[in-house]
Amino acid sequence: MTREPVLAAHGVSKSFGTTAALSNVDFACYPGEVHALVGQNGAGKSTLMNLLAGVFAPSSGHLTLGGSRATFRHPVEARRAGIRVVYQTPDLVPHLNVAENLFLGEEPATRLGVLSQRRLYQDAARISSELELGLPLRAPVTSLSPSQQQLVTVARAMATRSDTIAAGARVLILDEPTAALSPGEAGHLFRLIKRLKERGTAIVYISHRLEEVLDIADTLSVLRDGRLVETVPREGVTRERLIRQMTGGDITERSRREHSHDKRPPLLRVRDLQAACLGPFALELLPGEILGVAGLVGSGRTELLRLIFGADRRSGGTVELNGTALPPRDPGAAIRAGMGYVTEDRQLDGLAPTLSVRTNLTMTRLRELRAERTIADELIARLHVRGRANQPVNELSGGNQQKVTFGKWLKEGLRVLLVDEPTQGVDVGAKDEIHQQLLTLAKTGVGILLVSSDFAELLLLSDRVVVLREGRQVRELEGAGLSEEAIVTTALG
Repeated sequence: MTREPVLAAHGVSKSFGTTAALSNVDFACYPGEVHALVGQNGAGKSTLMNLLAGVFAPSSGHLTLGGSRATFRHPVEARRAGIRVVYQTPDLVPHLNVAENLFLGEEPATRLGVLSQRRLYQDAARISSELELGLPLRAPVTSLSPSQQQLVTVARAMATRSDTIAAGARVLILDEPTAALSPGEAGHLFRLIKRLKERGTAIVYISHRLEEVLDIADTLSVLRDGRLVETVPREGVTRERLIRQMTGGDITERSRREHSHDKRPPLLRVRDLQAACLGPFALELLPGEILGVAGLVGSGRTELLRLIFGADRRSGGTVELNGTALPPRDPGAAIRAGMGYVTEDRQLDGLAPTLSVRTNLTMTRLRELRAERTIADELIARLHVRGRANQPVNELSGGNQQKVTFGKWLKEGLRVLLVDEPTQGVDVGAKDEIHQQLLTLAKTGVGILLVSSDFAELLLLSDRVVVLREGRQVRELEGAGLSEEAIVTTALG
């Protein structure tokens, strides 16, 4: 007798504009089974998760729930159908207690429509007992450890005011649930997952930690570049096989010629740099060198750049630019010393969206306002920005906005450029143009510290790559030892 999946995707594809995030993917999850979903950053895992959870509809293909075709117009509809999601970033309300967080948004009410404290704690006690949480229901969640907070997040996804958990939750999707947990803390979560399996819940488990995936999964699916590579039973699958499938097996050599970077003293020296739960970091950046920074989501890559630039408070260590120590928490001093920073989120902190292209390109040159028009026109031509100088920058395409974000730092006196995800969300043409700009800068002697989730991009551009994992600097790769497989293996631990 053939088993019937609780939830399945049949040939689903999803495109955002001209970018295909998923292409013809089949995926199914069964009662009492953990189905792990693995792949590199950008492989399509989050897109598939969001399709299953009703965040958006597939461009083609369809879903089935319990064997019948299903269409979710909103995540609320998916939740009512028994599909629950625990996202990577916890979304608990700090000043509320455990019981209040368990039923946030679905609080039991009296006939008069006010909160029923009695029913709230009765239902919370039932949930806690069924899942064997062992947590104080009246304790504020801020008093709990990270692992306990994660248990509350999972329990809230499973919570229902019906008589049993099984009546409400049929599928539980977990997105990097142990990203903020130590191995010991993760053990609490794994025991809860085992209990949910025994109750017949289908679990989709997304994680970069391959060891825990191999420990907990019954079935594994690998995505690469938005396509399903394989779906296989756990038995006989090794970590090495997963890495080969995630990276494409045969790793190609770097195609970029090595920089003949300057052998003078380093432009940038970072020593014992650290902040809460991060570091210590130590690195040197030579004139004309591109130093890549690799790691998975949550590894501390962006935090490292912000500490170097002085955007965040550091608890120790020093940053020297051209032999001069930069004061802590002072981005202005870093800019005056010759440092630039292309941030990861251009909309949040890279651009002034409602101001013109000209103003955005010259905002780091306030002493040259008289030449604003000339400078902007030169940069627009140099970067091939498709837009008018007086046009609001938020009217440009994503790729052209990114060029403006990058272009505002192209000025005389630039010594070191920190770059975080420079080609994220841009088309192929803009990506190549940004790559060429980075290589041109390096040839002029500018040192570049490059963070990218695209490991192929790091291989193409970098002389060396520093790999971070869980807020720590773990290895430096260069020469013959620098390959995509080596980056992935080191990043995964």
